[in-house]
Amino acid sequence: MFLLIMQGSDVGSFYSPPIRYQALGYQIEEEGKEEIPLSNVGWVSYWRSEVEQNIISITANKLVVFTESEGKVTERRVVLYFYVRERPASKDKLTMVRVSALAPIDMPYDGVLCLTKDFISEVVPYLFESYQEEKMLAAHLAKSGTGRLLMAVLLLIPLAIVIYPRWRHW
Repeated sequence: MFLLIMQGSDVGSFYSPPIRYQALGYQIEEEGKEEIPLSNVGWVSYWRSEVEQNIISITANKLVVFTESEGKVTERRVVLYFYVRERPASKDKLTMVRVSALAPIDMPYDGVLCLTKDFISEVVPYLFESYQEEKMLAAHLAKSGTGRLLMAVLLLIPLAIVIYPRWRHW
């Protein structure tokens, strides 16, 4: 499995997989869409309302590509990719998630497709978990007058420990 996560401001920030693979010398055998059920959807509430949380699958673009040498297929890949906005209202960040896997050259690729879908199903919930930003203690203390005084004292104590012995010898 090959997992690639890229982020940019829009789709034009990076090459789409069909263009990229053709530029690398691959030929497209098949294109389509795949529904991927997600295993853990607790993170969905971060982006969607409770009504929309009933949707527990994503639609990924499917691409099957291959390379040839002297008329023989030398490599075949199954590629699934999709795009995610950071938040529905966000217009400055777009993430592309692409998973590809080598597939048997002379056999159907159904098994590899299932493995790739299972991998995405397991990984995606961990990629987009919501988190709460931790507040630093100093930032919290700096908001109040007593906090500022406490910070000044905490800063002056080590300074006094360093300066006092030198000052005493003068």
